[in-house]
Amino acid sequence: MAHGALSANVRITVAGATNAAQFVSQSVPNELNPGETSTVSITMINTGSTTWTRVGGYKLGTQNPQDNTLWTETTRVWLSNSESIGSGQTKTFTFDIKAPATAGTYNFQWRMVQEGVEWFGVLSPNVSITIEGGNSTELPDPNHAMDFDYYFVEWKNPSDFDTARAEVNDYTNLYYAGRAQYISDLTPAQWRPLLNQSLTNAVNEGKRIHLALELDEPARAAELDDILDVTAPYWSSVKRIEVADEPNWSRRQTEDIIADLRRRLSSRGLSQPPMGIVYVHRQPLPDAKNAANLDWIGIEAYIDPPGSPNSQENVDALNAHIRNFKSQVPAKKKMVLVMMAYDRNGGWTNISTLEDLQEPVYLQAYNDPRVIAITMFAYSRAGGARHHPELKPHHRRIGEKILGFSQFGDDAQFLSQSVPTELNVGETIPVSITLKNTGSTSWTHSSSYGLSSQNPKDNVIWTGRTRIGLAVGESIAPGQSKTFTFDATAPTTPGNYNFQWRMAHGSEFFGDFTFNVVIAVKLDADVQPSFPIRGAFYYPWFPQAWDQKGIFPFTRYTPSAGYYDSADRSIIQRHIDAMEYGNIDVGIASWWGQGHHTDQRLPVLLDVTAGQRFRWTVYYEGEGFGNPSASQIENDLHYLKNKYADDSSFFRVEGRFVIVVYGGHETCEMVDRWTLANSVNAYIVLKVFPGYESCANQPDGWHQYAPGQRTDSQGAFRLHYQPRLLVGG
Repeated sequence: MAHGALSANVRITVAGATNAAQFVSQSVPNELNPGETSTVSITMINTGSTTWTRVGGYKLGTQNPQDNTLWTETTRVWLSNSESIGSGQTKTFTFDIKAPATAGTYNFQWRMVQEGVEWFGVLSPNVSITIEGGNSTELPDPNHAMDFDYYFVEWKNPSDFDTARAEVNDYTNLYYAGRAQYISDLTPAQWRPLLNQSLTNAVNEGKRIHLALELDEPARAAELDDILDVTAPYWSSVKRIEVADEPNWSRRQTEDIIADLRRRLSSRGLSQPPMGIVYVHRQPLPDAKNAANLDWIGIEAYIDPPGSPNSQENVDALNAHIRNFKSQVPAKKKMVLVMMAYDRNGGWTNISTLEDLQEPVYLQAYNDPRVIAITMFAYSRAGGARHHPELKPHHRRIGEKILGFSQFGDDAQFLSQSVPTELNVGETIPVSITLKNTGSTSWTHSSSYGLSSQNPKDNVIWTGRTRIGLAVGESIAPGQSKTFTFDATAPTTPGNYNFQWRMAHGSEFFGDFTFNVVIAVKLDADVQPSFPIRGAFYYPWFPQAWDQKGIFPFTRYTPSAGYYDSADRSIIQRHIDAMEYGNIDVGIASWWGQGHHTDQRLPVLLDVTAGQRFRWTVYYEGEGFGNPSASQIENDLHYLKNKYADDSSFFRVEGRFVIVVYGGHETCEMVDRWTLANSVNAYIVLKVFPGYESCANQPDGWHQYAPGQRTDSQGAFRLHYQPRLLVGG
């Protein structure tokens, strides 16, 4: 027994492990030549209570801006597998950096990070490294395929564009076509033939099309159906769509507008190329950038005229604009960079400094796989590059680099497909899709080429898998076509489902989307489960059964759905979903006779299931607690037939409605009564009893209820599986 006064209470706080770091020293150059490689070192001390290890995700990460790849191909420098840096210990990270190819002043700064947890500790002092020597004489090769776009929109003088098109035809590979927002005074009678001509030119010259819709302009939005109708014959050449230029849309508006556009395309049987919006660098990217159905973002970064007389200041400013804008683009979105190609309506007076603003765009794109294109903006405008010959060599060398790489890239053109527009739930049918290899790499099984499900990406709606691969040893060379033939199985729930595919190389998608087909999946009222049929006993006894003998709740368990009402439609659907998850085909609902509350709930069960594959029958309980006469049974069978059996959700076998009968200690006499009573030709399934096989009369089926072991086989009639624990709710 304790005696005396209590001591004063003392609250003791136990701190968790913490990450912390202090900068110690670094060895970093102040100047480098373009493309020069140099070895650097940074030393940090662990001032926290955690231990830094590779497996723990501890690394040195780039800063200013965060996660940049200015100096290394990756954003992190790792510890070695064997290193363990405890509290109070130092770590010197030694690694090589490579200077950017463009002259300028660049930040070099780092900080410790525990990947997936937090950045921590003091940043290394920022070093401004000067890259001298101007632009490198040779641009680096791109490490991924890109387009080099040429604007070609309808104009009042199309012959001017014909001349300009010829000037850039050999070093561009994609036309920028559409109803341009800054041409507001053209009537439909004027713009239709001009747009049609630009599309015709693109196709005749083997170019793909960047379709500019500019739906932020009310006049363009009103003409959308006309624009799509004009473009439809050329749709297989449309590679991407520019939905708008600098719209003031919210994320929700953006998603709604793109969804509407996709519906219009789908209704015309047109594929859905990647869709994007272009923004100017002056303002931070709006929340629309996060729209789920937005595929890419265009970055229009430029220097205000007249620009600095110091060319390097212009280059540094442009690089900063582009880097800042790129850092705001969500990680999963692609990008299109717009390149300055004109004097901004005469405002740029020092044209010689404008030359140096061409390469920075390329140098921020060539090693970033998220950049899918560079657009040469306003080449043909007055004051554009065609009127300033000093700019053309820069465009050409960029175009040649891009096109020189693209000959080694992946590309595919959609040719045809054989796909139904309607299917019954669960129906399986062969489909085929034909694509042409328009790139210059062969598609092979060993290189992980295949057809990938889209809309949404990597779905398993139709095949249970995300890829349809090539056969082992198969090779589709450039210029050849491949027809993918495979079985598609409709979902088990009625509704409208997208069917769309695209080529993939590993985890990267490329080439045309197939035309999206919206397949209506319908429930055939005559479709019934086929053998082997899986059923589960179901008890719509509640809320009455929760309260018995003055005890509530009359159960040791608490259902996850609470003490529910069996007539609650949401509860019924929840139970159906759970049974279907367990591959159950039929619910066998406890039925205590005409007018009973279990009878009153049967119409609700059937109604909730309307349009679904799941089926219901009744569990005739009266036989288990008495011996109903043949006339009583016959009366009940007529009642069930007339009131419920014609409902499409009622379970039938070979056209006959099914009744499952509970039994107590029965004999062959029970079989005789049910045989005599079955004047309605119901499909009767009785409960087994000792000697049931020897009865002279036999029902259509037999079943077991609550066997003493986990499984119970009744020969050809039934296999019963008893779960370890079955709790309702």
